[in-house]
Parts: sequence; structure tokens; C-alpha cells
Amino acid sequence: MQLSGLPMSYLVPATSGHRRGVWAMIMVVGVGFIAGIGGILLSGTNFWVAALSCVLLGLGSGAAFSLAVVFFTQKTTNGFETADLSGMAQSAGYLLAAVGPVLFGWLGGQLGWGPVLWLAIILSALLALSGSIIFQHATIYE
Repeated sequence: MQLSGLPMSYLVPATSGHRRGVWAMIMVVGVGFIAGIGGILLSGTNFWVAALSCVLLGLGSGAAFSLAVVFFTQKTTNGFETADLSGMAQSAGYLLAAVGPVLFGWLGGQLGWGPVLWLAIILSALLALSGSIIFQHATIYE
């Protein structure tokens, strides 16, 4: 999964100068996460479905992280706004990164993994939707 996300570290900044490139990367985030998690739900014991799902998840996560960094600079007008947005987003992001796996693990133990994966699909759709909303605005502060 991590290796498949590596090319996105190059592709997202390389395509971010074009409107269609950013839109395509938002679609990679949405499709990668939703199809990847959906594939894990459906894979059962099929290795190749699970492997393809991990590749899709890696592409989605690599694109999501790189696109967030690109949005820091594209959706602000000066260095102060960029620093403010970056600090706020990274603080919230690292808080979720610390709490999220523990919370999902607890929910998986209580409810089983099916509902937790469906929750992850819903959150992935919200992530893609928020990316498309941010994409529509000239700056984050408008």
C-alpha cells in the first residue's frame, strides 16, 4: 500500500498547475479510498482482490496527502495565510491520526469490521466531497 502511494508524491504536484490535473487527483482520492475499502469488504480470501484494494488505497492516500499540501499553497494568498492554514490542518490531522486507529479498533471489536469499513467508506466520500468544494473556491478564506 505504501509503495503504491509513492508515485502520487510526484504526480500531484506535477499536475497541480492544471485545473483538470487537480480534479483528476481529487477523483483518485475518492475512487482509491472508496474502491479500495470496498474491495477489502468483498475480497474474503481472494489474494488478488485484496492486493488490488491495497494498491488503490495507497494511490488514494498518497494523492490525499499530497493534494492537502498543494491546497495549502494554492488556496491562500500569502505566507501568513499558508502558515495559519498549514498549522491548523496539520494539528487537526495529527490529532485524528492519533485517535482514529484506536477508535476504529475499538469500534471493530465492538461492532465487527463490516460496519467500521462502511463508516470508512462514508468518511472517504466526505473527504472527496470536501476536496471538490475546496477546489471550487479561489481561496480557502473566501
